[in-house]
Amino acid sequence: MDVVAFHPKEKTLTHIETSMDADSWSERKKRFQRKFQDANSHFKELFDFPISEVRRIAIVGFGKPKEKEKANFGYNIKVISIPDLITEIATDLSNRHPMKNAIPEEYPLLRSIQFATFWFLSKKE
Repeated sequence: MDVVAFHPKEKTLTHIETSMDADSWSERKKRFQRKFQDANSHFKELFDFPISEVRRIAIVGFGKPKEKEKANFGYNIKVISIPDLITEIATDLSNRHPMKNAIPEEYPLLRSIQFATFWFLSKKE
C-alpha cells in the first residue's frame, strides 16, 4: 500500500496506489485491481478499529485517463492523473494566502507550490 489515510470522524480509509508506468490501460487496470484487492486482506490486521468505507484512488503518471478508462477500472477505484492532481492541489493552495495562512515548513513541497501559485497568480492580475 503506497498511502493509507484514516478520517476518524467519518471512519473512512483512503487507500492510494501510484504508478509512473507507460503500460496500456488494460494492464494498469489489472495491476491496480490486484493491488487494491490484496490490500483488503490486510486492513483488518493493520487497523484495529471500525471502518465504514474504503476509498480507492489510483494516481497515474502517463496518459490522461478518458472517462471510459476511469469507469472501467471497477472496484470503485477513482483514477487521477498526476497533472490533474497537481492542478487540484495548486487550485486549493491558491486560496491560502502564504503570508496569512502558510503551509508549515514541515511540508516543503506543498509550501513551495503554495508560494509559487500565489506569486504566479498575483503577477497575472
